[in-house]
Amino acid sequence: MDNPEASVEALARSVSEQGESISAQGLEQRFTEQAASFAKGVLEAAVQRVVQVSGQVAIELLKRFNGVYLIDCSKLSLPEELADVWRGTGKEGEVGYAQLKLEALFELSEGHLTGLNLMPGRQHDGRGELANSVLISGRLRIQDLGYWNLKRMAEQDRRGEY
Repeated sequence: MDNPEASVEALARSVSEQGESISAQGLEQRFTEQAASFAKGVLEAAVQRVVQVSGQVAIELLKRFNGVYLIDCSKLSLPEELADVWRGTGKEGEVGYAQLKLEALFELSEGHLTGLNLMPGRQHDGRGELANSVLISGRLRIQDLGYWNLKRMAEQDRRGEY
């Protein structure tokens, strides 16, 4: 944590200082799809614990629905070296060259995170995994213009989503 730009060799040394033994190559081999999925699960669990609303929706109007869902994206700038995985909207050498977009679906009535998706910063919100999430009939979806898609909205209407 003291050196966010530490090499794999430095990370392996740090692990050794804690009483465990792993080579730089062994550590690098653990950077897998499975490890990334695990890290995403840890992030989801952490966000769920931090972002929680207690009690019911206090707004009478919203109590008419079987649930109230907020969906939105936020961009996070990353070190330029991550642009191969998390390509942003900027040019090489500029802030925004590497970006992570965090897409979240939050159920407001009961106060819990129901979906979390990570995608490259240059990906349009409307193409996110959660943009096509299916809600149960009678539920209200609140989203910004980044999710505007008339065909998708017509499908949501046919399913009884608001």
